[in-house]
Amino acid sequence: ASAPSGPMSLAVIGQCEGGEDATYFFRPNSSNVMGTGMWKDETKALMLDLVKNFEMEKKYVFSFQVKNPGAIQSAAMITLTANQQLYNNCSRTAKVYEIMNNDPGSPCCICDQGQDGDSSPMKIKARAFCVKRIRQSVKWPCAENELTVTITATVPLQKGASIIMNNISNAILTSQNLSLTDGSAGLHDENLFGRYGPAQGEWRSSDYSLTLYTRQDIDCGTMFSVKFNVRNPKLAQGCAMVYISSPEAGIDHTLMDTEAIPSCAMYVMMGDLTPTIWESTSSPC
Repeated sequence: ASAPSGPMSLAVIGQCEGGEDATYFFRPNSSNVMGTGMWKDETKALMLDLVKNFEMEKKYVFSFQVKNPGAIQSAAMITLTANQQLYNNCSRTAKVYEIMNNDPGSPCCICDQGQDGDSSPMKIKARAFCVKRIRQSVKWPCAENELTVTITATVPLQKGASIIMNNISNAILTSQNLSLTDGSAGLHDENLFGRYGPAQGEWRSSDYSLTLYTRQDIDCGTMFSVKFNVRNPKLAQGCAMVYISSPEAGIDHTLMDTEAIPSCAMYVMMGDLTPTIWESTSSPC
């Protein structure tokens, strides 16, 4: 964890576990600002000075914000010490510190559902697109097909970063430049991307890939959705296994989520005819 050394604002965010707001039970001896602790970045420690008494067997809740590291790591073992003697329950055996219990559940706020144990403090997972969906609009051969991609990253995407989606199987580009349209119901997410101008993607036929270049910084957890058109191939085929990555953001090659047939990306159904014959008159002779 990292944060500037000095005063640390305390808050209650969500109160996932319930309990009384303990924010204003703390104030540093060197400050008159309630709801504040002191952070020491060199030792990764938060120091709290109580200005009100805690009641026995009562749960108190407060939150504080630090920055996670960029690399994967296991959950931290966090210890609690005090300037008064700590004891083992009713045994009255003195102890130097108390090891805090890590939450075994999932975070209250995350762009995907998470897994058990993800709430344990300072557990850092691999960088990822936690939302990475792709779907199509048309299943027929040779048809103009609108593909929609919806993406959210667990890390910030800096201006100029690339998002690469490849293996959009046998898609045919209908024009030299691939234009993006809005998939976000009026937020115009298409303007977030373009290497030489807004609302543009770069298509590479050799591996049927689309690359999006960010035109501005995008915060982690931001969901965006764009659409683009390709032409379906002539022959029937199954759903494409489309992969997504972002080298600049450190997000490895991973399979995108798609919908069931016939909305999965690049699924093409065998062409069909509906034969019809009619007459011009039913009068005799």
